[in-house]
Amino acid sequence: MVSSTTQYSEVFPKTGPQLKGCRHLIQNPGKGSYGIGQLEDGCIRSFNITRYLQVEIEALKSDCANAQLECNAADGRAKLLASDAIGLEDKAEAHRPLIGPITNRVGG
Repeated sequence: MVSSTTQYSEVFPKTGPQLKGCRHLIQNPGKGSYGIGQLEDGCIRSFNITRYLQVEIEALKSDCANAQLECNAADGRAKLLASDAIGLEDKAEAHRPLIGPITNRVGG
């Protein structure tokens, strides 16, 4: 699998002559087989590029799904901590009349 740090040029280095298109076949009919070979090379290269991009898209989808799961888990932990904090505040408020204000205990 291609990692997120892999450069496109590392996976698909430029090789061979560049594809000149159909105009080359029209202008040079005697060299048709060479032009067809170029077109085949271009098709193969396009297929490989498409496959590479599909792999990258799937990797991004996976990263996004993992990030969403982590976010949901962190959200759940935050709600639990908030609930615990509210519960502790309620307990402290309920016990305050029994022990009196904290300032009286410290100075006393």
